Amino acid sequence: RYHVAEPEESEAAIKWLRRLHTASWGPQSTFLPSFPRFAAAANIGIARGELMIHQLAAGDEVIATQAWFEVGDRANFYQSGRNTTDAQWRGAGNVLHAFVAERAFEVGFKELDFLRGNEQYKSEWADRSRTQVTYLVAKGARARTVAKAREARTHLAGSISSHHPSWTPLVR
Repeated sequence: RYHVAEPEESEAAIKWLRRLHTASWGPQSTFLPSFPRFAAAANIGIARGELMIHQLAAGDEVIATQAWFEVGDRANFYQSGRNTTDAQWRGAGNVLHAFVAERAFEVGFKELDFLRGNEQYKSEWADRSRTQVTYLVAKGARARTVAKAREARTHLAGSISSHHPSWTPLVR
């Protein structure tokens, strides 16, 4: 069963997102350390109709969930999770993507944006992509120092990886 969480269901939907995201990504997740801040903001976004938590359920159990920002004429994929313990639910994320896409176009969105990253599934769902450009602006001496350090680290990582293909730069 496909379901979009209503505002009064936001707490439960956010808990399912955390549980299934943890199951999918575990300690490799860069999202989980910020989850408490996300949860606080998510309640506001859901109440305003700008964040939708989509769920695919089997009985009372949510087996896949995705958070999408819906602003303007675009739905933007943010985070997800799925049941990884039961092999019968393998592919549930793709099924949920299909439901999300169908709903998005039914309510009038013109585009689904899978945001940054080059994960394989994105090319399977997209007919085009855009180049991402990042600008970092720093105001104040401390901020400029941090920006310069980031720039140097990025440049060094790029230099190492381009000159030594067998090396994988460690950038944190």
